[in-house]
Amino acid sequence: MSVALPLGKHIVGRTAGKSRAREVRVTHRGVAVGDPRNAAVLAFLTPLDYSDERVVRERLSRTLRRASPAKIDETVAKIMLVRSPPVPVSQPLEAVADLRHGLGTHPDLVERLWKLDAFLPERCRWVVHGHPALVHPASGVVFGFAGGTLGYALRLPGSARREADELGAKTAIRMPFEAPWDVWDAGKAGPEWRFGVWSEREPEWCRAAYDWAGMPA
Repeated sequence: MSVALPLGKHIVGRTAGKSRAREVRVTHRGVAVGDPRNAAVLAFLTPLDYSDERVVRERLSRTLRRASPAKIDETVAKIMLVRSPPVPVSQPLEAVADLRHGLGTHPDLVERLWKLDAFLPERCRWVVHGHPALVHPASGVVFGFAGGTLGYALRLPGSARREADELGAKTAIRMPFEAPWDVWDAGKAGPEWRFGVWSEREPEWCRAAYDWAGMPA
């Protein structure tokens, strides 16, 4: 049985009338944590446990390849002094103090995701594991996210996915680190995910992703 957190948040939906757009109130159920369609993407977006010194040391050793052992030790010690609270799986935007700079994602990528959201029938903006995301208000299925400075991704149904592939959409982005940190692989979130290519076709793909996310499991 699906579990959605949090419950009872209201968002503004958008429906187009013949003369002008009108706004309606829609209850956003939050992320459906128990929905199998979300299992892989939630695992993919789960932050590393920086309270575990072993995890921190391994990550730094791979990303700071030219750092001396003493520098690694110093950096690990500083990180271990910071005890950040756990990042919730599911949050409304109101729970974040600074949506532009407080989501660990480049503002341009946040803005791009929100611009795609503006083409949808109802507002789907949400925060998933601290990432800006698009979550279907009724089903709770995640169908878009962004992260870091690397990119944004959409969960695309077959026809939109094929068109995206033809325009060069990728499932992975290379990074200047050693394995296993040298690739940000959205394929781990599921084979249906593709990184965005800033195409003018993306609003249509995003609408297809929204419609697909709203279908019964």
